[in-house]
Amino acid sequence: MGFSLYADMLLTNGPVYVAYGQAYAQAVAIKDGKVLATGSAEELAPLKGPDTKLIDLEGRMAVPAFNDCHLHMISLGRSLGEVNLSPQKVKSIPEALTEIKKQADAANQGEWIYGGRYDHFEFAEKRHPTIAELDSVAPNNPVYLKRRCGHVGVGNSLAFRAAGIDANTPDPEGGHIQKLDGELTGQLQETAQRLVMDQIPPLTLDEVVTAIEDAAKHMLSFGVASIMDAGVGMNEGMMDMAGFQMARRDKRLHVRSYLTILAGPSGIMEQCSPLGLITGTGDDMLRIGPAKLFADGSTGGHTAAMTTPYLNDGDNKGLFIYSDREMNDMVADYVARGYQIATHTIGDAAIEQVLTAYERAITNDEIRARRHRLEHCGFVTEDQLQRMQKANILPIPQPCFFNHFSDLYADAVGEELTSKSYPMRTWVERSMYPGASTDTPVCPPDTLPNIAAMMTRKGPSGKIYGADQTIDLDRAIEAMTFNGAYAAHEENIKGRLLPGQLADIAVIDRDISQCDAETIRQSHVDMTIVGGEIAFDRNA
Repeated sequence: MGFSLYADMLLTNGPVYVAYGQAYAQAVAIKDGKVLATGSAEELAPLKGPDTKLIDLEGRMAVPAFNDCHLHMISLGRSLGEVNLSPQKVKSIPEALTEIKKQADAANQGEWIYGGRYDHFEFAEKRHPTIAELDSVAPNNPVYLKRRCGHVGVGNSLAFRAAGIDANTPDPEGGHIQKLDGELTGQLQETAQRLVMDQIPPLTLDEVVTAIEDAAKHMLSFGVASIMDAGVGMNEGMMDMAGFQMARRDKRLHVRSYLTILAGPSGIMEQCSPLGLITGTGDDMLRIGPAKLFADGSTGGHTAAMTTPYLNDGDNKGLFIYSDREMNDMVADYVARGYQIATHTIGDAAIEQVLTAYERAITNDEIRARRHRLEHCGFVTEDQLQRMQKANILPIPQPCFFNHFSDLYADAVGEELTSKSYPMRTWVERSMYPGASTDTPVCPPDTLPNIAAMMTRKGPSGKIYGADQTIDLDRAIEAMTFNGAYAAHEENIKGRLLPGQLADIAVIDRDISQCDAETIRQSHVDMTIVGGEIAFDRNA
């Protein structure tokens, strides 16, 4: 077969977002899995040959496929089949208990009931379910339900009994077992959750691979072709890593994946590092990313480490997972092994702890060039922003948190701090490359509401927090495409529709450049192309 100059695929007759700062094109041509050219419909028409697949955009917008650069694949895949108490489904504790009872009635005696994604502030009662309430609907099954932040959960008596927890059990380091008048409430925070989680029967390797595949297919429906898994090892230890490798081998990994390795005492670093699984190893479908650490918890759970106490919560300033010395030592160790570091930091006190550890470890230009990351980076101060710039440290925020949690943040820390949190415009204006993501299954994985959130910063009540930190559509698209690639050192191969870059494209159901934020929020992705092949087609 002779060489052909014709495109393999041609998308035409609609606006094409090429890259931030460039004029929109009207067509994009693909050949051998990469972008061949962009331009006007007339300019690219000669690239259509007899075998070229023609996709008429019919006015719909095409953009580089989205990069959700902080999510949890295995948890997402599992959640699709677990008890679902998300605010979209249940509005009160009785409704939640009804869902739990359905699952328990269908299960065998002694089988674990697991899931959650609830938000107690979205319940009519504005509280967590209690251990007694869970016992009442599942007396024969251990139950453990995580709040959607993942940092707090509730269990019933059988779950606590399996974990050996009673009213006299002390708090583990970095965690809290809640008690009221000396009695268990059923609530566990941070590392205390591991006491129960370790009792839940592990997944098999095939179940891990299936969860990854299910999550990948789900993400494709939102125009996502690339992800960063924010904690490989959090579910089934080293089997998580094996699951990704097997999914890649068996062509069941449908999105490009950048894997963080869970580090610290509960992680899998000591197994991965000797195997040469160091940041950057892999290919454009599966690549090893940073060492992942946790510094604190969540704002909604009042466990994010703050410098000032939470409102209406005594002197509680949240929790640190590690001491300063432990954090300094771990960061230095993983940097010395060659890793990029990514650390969960939400509260300003946690950001301070980790930023200090990074600064101590960045001793030369090569280490600085690794683009170490602060995952979430919620309540960051001006001093910390300046130090991040100097040290080349990237923020990885979740704008969708404003859609779901900003009213809760205001209740927890006040409107002023909430309005200053996650300062997208400041990050953008200072060229800090904020990588917008969803943290799914903490938030739904839908990309377009995430883009709308960057444009409005509107909370569930409709209140806007920090209008001065909104950004425009083109910058929001950049944050969900190019910036995610930049955070993984992959900006030269994806994130823009430039000739030679990977032909990963999302087609939205309308021209969102002509829409307001609310219309964008309600829009959908019609098609996702990965490497020049249609991987999702809503209309097929």
